[in-house]
Amino acid sequence: MLYFQKDNGYRGLRTVKIGRVYSRFYGGIKNGSSLLKTQLLAIFISILLALLYIYTNKGILEDGRYISRNDYGQGSSEYTVFAEGGSFGKAELSLTVSEKAYTQEELTKSFESLAGELPAVICTDDKSLDAVSSDLYLPKSIEGYEGIRLNWYPDDPDIISYKGEVMNDELTFPVETGLNLVMKYGDISEEYFYKLCIVPPAYTEAEAELIQLREMIEDADKRDPYSDDIELPLSLDGKEIIYSTKIDMTPILIVLLGVLAAWLFYMKPIEERKISEKNRKDRLLRDYSEMVSGMLLYIGAGLTAKNAWIRICRDHESVYGKDSFSESPMMEEMFRTMNEMEGGIGEGKAYSDFAKRCDLRCYQRFSSLLEQNRKNGDRNLRNILKLEMEEAFDQRKNRALRCGHEASVKLMLPLFLSFGAVILIVIAPAVMSVG
Repeated sequence: MLYFQKDNGYRGLRTVKIGRVYSRFYGGIKNGSSLLKTQLLAIFISILLALLYIYTNKGILEDGRYISRNDYGQGSSEYTVFAEGGSFGKAELSLTVSEKAYTQEELTKSFESLAGELPAVICTDDKSLDAVSSDLYLPKSIEGYEGIRLNWYPDDPDIISYKGEVMNDELTFPVETGLNLVMKYGDISEEYFYKLCIVPPAYTEAEAELIQLREMIEDADKRDPYSDDIELPLSLDGKEIIYSTKIDMTPILIVLLGVLAAWLFYMKPIEERKISEKNRKDRLLRDYSEMVSGMLLYIGAGLTAKNAWIRICRDHESVYGKDSFSESPMMEEMFRTMNEMEGGIGEGKAYSDFAKRCDLRCYQRFSSLLEQNRKNGDRNLRNILKLEMEEAFDQRKNRALRCGHEASVKLMLPLFLSFGAVILIVIAPAVMSVG
């Protein structure tokens, strides 16, 4: 590290660390270089996008005097231009430029050409209009003939609907009908007529036999409507017919529901045990700070750890009664430990068993503190317990805050449900009025 001395006049000489100044200056440049590169890259990309926009958007005016029209059927467009010159100086003009229109000759040719192409367009599965057995495709417009609207009107809506549906299921022989077409462009319209022949649907052998069998069953049903049952035909054109019904899955579903119920009955005590264990640990964590503060109080008063333990249990018993220990898992375990110590079990063994039964890290740590105090006679136990108590109360406070946050999250579902109900109440009358 280099130094130099700077003369500050009457204040004397001051030592400055050149290395520290240099490192701060160089580090600032180095750390800022990545930010500078990012900024330059952002500016470069914005310039590139601006140039691309200028290149692709050639503007409204061409050669300073021409405005392109929209193609056929695309509608008119609104533009804003500035006109300069004359006595008005420079003025802003809002223009409406209509779409490109057909000439009379172009429109006539388009009508005739479109009329010749439509028979092949409207026949989707059939080869021609002379034998139509499937639904027709009746478009409102055709690509390549923009701006020309097509309106279709069938002669017999009972055979051909306005959507092109062909109702030929009950036909037994061909039926001739017609389809009217009105081509319209603006106020100009032209009418055309297409002659069609609707034929019965073409069935395969299997489909034809199935239709015949269904008709035979319907005839059997109509033959004697007063009988208790109907007799199904056992043969069709010399072929034997065997009937069966769909397998009823209800018994299988009932068995599956029984298995599911058995599994739920098996899982219920396990889940209840898990919930009970979780609630027990929550109570132990909540009461831990009270136990530490009670032990600190009595040890600070001069009692040993064992006597402080017994005093806490006796005080709780005298105030709440002996039956109240079952309501507090911590006091229940402390009372059990007290009985073990009074029954002759060693103090260290009793503390260790207490920590194992609680099965929480904080209780294990507290048990090890009491065991160290018993073995080493640690005089700093009071200070250690004071720190442990502060940490326990902090954990209790943080846990309470976390429980509050969890409760607020759980309340979000009913909040959203009530919000959906309000929206439904508001929207339903409007939907019903529109309907």
